[in-house]
Amino acid sequence: MFEWGLNWCVASRALGFLVMHAGMLAKSGEALMMPGFPGAGKSTLCASLCFLAGWQLLSDELAILDPVSGEMLPHPRPISLKNNSIEIVAGLPAAAIGPTYTDTRKGTISHAYSQPGSTFAADAEARVRWVVFPKFSQDVRGKINEISRAEAFSLISEQSFNRERMGDTGFTALCKMLSAANCYQIVYGSTQDGLQLIREVTDT
Repeated sequence: MFEWGLNWCVASRALGFLVMHAGMLAKSGEALMMPGFPGAGKSTLCASLCFLAGWQLLSDELAILDPVSGEMLPHPRPISLKNNSIEIVAGLPAAAIGPTYTDTRKGTISHAYSQPGSTFAADAEARVRWVVFPKFSQDVRGKINEISRAEAFSLISEQSFNRERMGDTGFTALCKMLSAANCYQIVYGSTQDGLQLIREVTDT
């Protein structure tokens, strides 16, 4: 309830900022945005990218865009993991996992701690360079599908908490954010496959 309440407060009270449901990471000022519906695997990928691939965490849950500057604002906290993801992340080098809570509405829950250097600095700047919609499907072969910015806009709008409330400002801010981004959907059957697909996308 605390975690849900914290998300609700940020999503409903961050007036003047566009708030979207997505994992956010960055390298050298370039941000990777991973919007996703529950079960897409974005939190597992966020943790794996932090612990294995040198990305810095802005948030595993909320992407916060400043419409004026076009920058993404960091909102780091322990990464929320559910069910099988807990064991996967616990096996990663340098991973630190908190207490496990069973029988919640989402099953078994735990949290991965951000390691020194893996959290994006509050005074740093990052603009979205890649938008990746992940989808985990067990035992499928990894696949990358590049999509248009218009399709990405539609999908992100479904995951936005306040774009309609922000009116023209939110619409323009999201268009501007996407104007400099390459957009993809990925389907993957394992965390390693997901990391490889992210690597291929961000290396282009």
